[in-house]
Order: sequence, then structure tokens, then C-alpha cells
Amino acid sequence: AAVIGIDAGGEFLKVSLVAPGRVPIGIAVNEISKRKTTAAVSFYNAERQVGESAMDFMPRSPEIVVTRARDALGVSSTSKRFEKIKEDSKLAYKTVHGDATRKDTIVIDAKNAGKYSAEELFAMTLEYAMKVGEDQGRGKIRDAVIAVPPFASQAQRRGILDAAKVAGLNVLALKSDLSCAALQWGIDKEFA
Repeated sequence: AAVIGIDAGGEFLKVSLVAPGRVPIGIAVNEISKRKTTAAVSFYNAERQVGESAMDFMPRSPEIVVTRARDALGVSSTSKRFEKIKEDSKLAYKTVHGDATRKDTIVIDAKNAGKYSAEELFAMTLEYAMKVGEDQGRGKIRDAVIAVPPFASQAQRRGILDAAKVAGLNVLALKSDLSCAALQWGIDKEFA
């Protein structure tokens, strides 16, 4: 069975694929033949777009494009950390405090499309990554290894696992993205 590796950064997303009959680890390309996809979700006329197509709306309607959802995972709604990230990155979407069912979480108000938690938005990005892997692997993929930043807290790691569960992914491991980079370098290097 095929396994995807997802390197979901704050701004970009890369998907690698390990499948029978393929190069040991290959980077999957998205629908426009890019190896690196913008980690964004947008809602326009109640239609959801993910990836590059979501970023097409950024110049004319930045308030409907959600980026850096990973950075809001596991962060308390009273925390100033995400507000600083939002301010420094000049993100235009609106965040509100959690509602009755999502107390103490950051909820993103997707203008006219409802309110979503960071986990739900990150799950949409993971579903997109799963689709990219399935398009390259020509079959259903349910297992994944997800790269996380070395500074990720336990709450952020739980948020990633919750998002993966919502996306229908079975997470085999959460690995430091530094370890993933070293592994890829070791595979690509030709030792003399």
C-alpha cells in the first residue's frame, strides 16, 4: 500500500509518495505540475478552493483566503502568539473566539461561508494533499507520515492529529521536518 509524506509548512505544502513500483521516495506534483503548493483555503460563493486555486483570490479578496492555519493549531484563543503571526504576516481574514462547542480555540470566520476551527481548515489542506498523492499513486491512500516543526508543542501535535483524523488519514508518525530533510538528502546523495 502507498504512504504519503506531508510537509505542511505555514505557507507551503509538499507531498511525497512511497508506493510499490515507484522511485523510493518521489515528490508528488500538483494539478499544475508544481512540487510546492500554497497551503491556503478560500471560500468564494460558498465554494471551497484549496492550494493554488485558493491563492488566485488573494489579490482581489484577501479576507476569504485562509493561510497559516497550521500556526493556529493547538493555540488558545486568548494567546497573543497567533495574533502576532497574523499581524506580522498581514493576514486579512477574521478570527473569533471559540463558540460553545469549540471553547478556547481559534475560530476563523470565512466570510459568508461559516466559521471553521484551525483543525478543520488544516484538515481541508490534508485532504488536498491526500488527493495529490492519490493522483500520483493511482489509488486510495489512507496512511501518512506528517512532518512537524521541531518547535511544535504537544497541543499543536494533537491539533495536527485531530486534523488528520477529520481528513480521514491514518497517521503512522509525526516526524521532525529536519529529520525528513536529512532522510531525503541521504536518499538523493550519491556516495562515492
